[in-house]
Amino acid sequence: MGRHPVNEAVLNVPLRGHQHFWSTMRELRRFTVSDIDGAGNARRDTVRDYIKRLLRAGILKRVGTKPVPGTDADVYEIANDPGPEAPVVRRDGAPAPRSGLGNEQMWRAMKMLGRFTYRDLAIHASTDEVVVKPATAKTYVRHLLRTGYLAVVIPALPGERPAVLRLCRNSGPLAPMIQRTDWVWDPNLRRVMGQETR
Repeated sequence: MGRHPVNEAVLNVPLRGHQHFWSTMRELRRFTVSDIDGAGNARRDTVRDYIKRLLRAGILKRVGTKPVPGTDADVYEIANDPGPEAPVVRRDGAPAPRSGLGNEQMWRAMKMLGRFTYRDLAIHASTDEVVVKPATAKTYVRHLLRTGYLAVVIPALPGERPAVLRLCRNSGPLAPMIQRTDWVWDPNLRRVMGQETR
């Protein structure tokens, strides 16, 4: 059984998580809890909790109630849209530190640099607040190369220089995320990109 890379392995993976909730909210503009949890097999209490956080942060507001019997009939809309990246807020509505900032910084740096090695990427993506280590950049680059986001411009010379790469699939403003399963989740396309087994 060998494995071969594919550019778009679209898997039957349930959509969930704050980024999915937020993307759905931005698409719908007005929504109920049921609209969000019905769009991606999410647990209703997880959606409710995220909505409460966003309400306390002033990002959402309650605008009415649907005339439907039962619970979760409140209608919400976005009052303050910070952009496509899901807001990360604590239970009291205060901003929380973002995870994955290194990936976001590398994704932006790839677009600015044009051509780069993983070492270049680590340097240009690092800030005073978030330092991207070369090993982290190398791993991220490896996954994006495998899934068709990057192309090799100049091949690596083992022991001498790393490969020079360029971004060939700019899917949007959000950085693709590496999942624990080794798949790459693209929040712009709302797809899992990865490898097939055959």
